[in-house]
Amino acid sequence: MRAHLRRERDPKLRASKLKDTKERGLPIACEVCTFDFGYTYGSHGLDYIECHHRTPLYVTGKTQTRLADLALLCSNCHRMIHRTKQWLTVEELKEVVDAQQQLAIAPDGCALILDPNTTPAASPHVPTQVLVPIDYTATYALTNSGLGYIYER
Repeated sequence: MRAHLRRERDPKLRASKLKDTKERGLPIACEVCTFDFGYTYGSHGLDYIECHHRTPLYVTGKTQTRLADLALLCSNCHRMIHRTKQWLTVEELKEVVDAQQQLAIAPDGCALILDPNTTPAASPHVPTQVLVPIDYTATYALTNSGLGYIYER
């Protein structure tokens, strides 16, 4: 039989993090994707959010956790952070999500790039859209070139 060591999380820390977030006038929403359970589910989702230690407890050992050490995450983002052996940081996952939100695959197999830096005069809040053919056998990276997002092989 294998022994399993588990450190219990203090529920008061989560309550303090929520209180601090509200006092700063911020929504109780995911710090990565901005999903807000209260907005989506009404009173049933009010104040529902997971609290994540930015630095894993196995790394810090016994320590006094500060509110800045905690991040509010939706269930999906929390799972994505812990999905691989080398955990992503909150900031790294936010970069992934932000880049992915700039990209959509059109039905004709083209990548639809949304350039947040340029907008048509007729619709100043809608980014310019550029279609790029996709080669599904290649690996692509979405990078911000300074002039907008570029989908590169």
